[in-house]
Amino acid sequence: MQDHFERYVFGSSDETIIQLSFVGTLGVLLSNGLGFFSQSLEFLIGVKKSTFIGTILVTTGLVAAGSATEIWQLYLSIGVCYGLGDTLLYSPSMRMVAEWVDDKHRSTAMSIVASSTGATGLVTPIIMSTINRNLGEHWTFRILGITYLACNMVACAVFKKRRRSDGGGELKKPTDSLKLSILKDANLIIWCFSALLQSMALYIPYLFLPSYATYLGLSETQGSLLLSVASGASFVGRIITGVIADRIGCVNVNIVCTTIAGIATFTVWTFAYSFESLVGYAILIGSFGGTFYALFGPITVAILGMEQYALGFSWVLLATCPGVLGSTIASAIESRSKIEPFLSYKLFCGALYIGSAITTSVVRWRVSKTIFGKV
Repeated sequence: MQDHFERYVFGSSDETIIQLSFVGTLGVLLSNGLGFFSQSLEFLIGVKKSTFIGTILVTTGLVAAGSATEIWQLYLSIGVCYGLGDTLLYSPSMRMVAEWVDDKHRSTAMSIVASSTGATGLVTPIIMSTINRNLGEHWTFRILGITYLACNMVACAVFKKRRRSDGGGELKKPTDSLKLSILKDANLIIWCFSALLQSMALYIPYLFLPSYATYLGLSETQGSLLLSVASGASFVGRIITGVIADRIGCVNVNIVCTTIAGIATFTVWTFAYSFESLVGYAILIGSFGGTFYALFGPITVAILGMEQYALGFSWVLLATCPGVLGSTIASAIESRSKIEPFLSYKLFCGALYIGSAITTSVVRWRVSKTIFGKV
């Protein structure tokens, strides 16, 4: 949709591109940064009611975006309204899975949940492109909002929080979610920084591959297809990495995946000038670049233990908030770059992935100095 707005609605000036990129950025900032708010609201009114409120906000944001005629209106609808709703849905869904599954299968279970974004992303771009082409951007958002309402109402009906018999990890009052004592754990701080780097890199290919395809002269359909390919690969990749992580360690798998994602960005995307080569990169970045969301929960458990997982989860989400500025920063660098178009995106994204792999390796070494140990 960003590519569509650039080409047909608001123009493709550098200023407009940066403004549009900040729409999704604002939404994810609120979604990740308000995990504490989500926990506190759950404590006050219960998880079913809080997720129902999230569903209404998400639907309202999408439907309102269907009537937007200015970029600032997208800030309010997709950025604020959708972002607030998303934090009330995403945060509890990821936290509660870890509560219900034992250590031997936790990575697999959480990767299955995380893979849902890949499954959705596999079909959504194709459907949205078709609707957008035939009915326009207004009805694209409205139909998406109605679809989200139906799906999320089912999710709200089955949400159930598991209570620990010993009361461990439970909030005693709403403000407990903001405890600062957990930040004394150096491993958590290092992991938060690594998570920040991964989240900064993650959004760049997904946001700019369609625009890059357009720059190469490919069709809008081919650009959407690249997102579907990446999302499909992400769906499969997240599940596989989760299964492997339960056997050799979630931290170990994360290091390998981010390293491969960085190398693929430097070597494949940098020299991709055809649709076929872009499909190859989409498969690689989908398979390895998006595993962060499948593994960051189990990694947080491995660092803090289940007793402090709920608190640590919110801090990791908060740490990733500036990560969504990665696409905006990349756009700002690109607007001032004198090198080949889109090359700054490729180099910036690759460097972030490699930097994250190095940082996660530090955490792994601090947790266990055994080279082939399961971490």
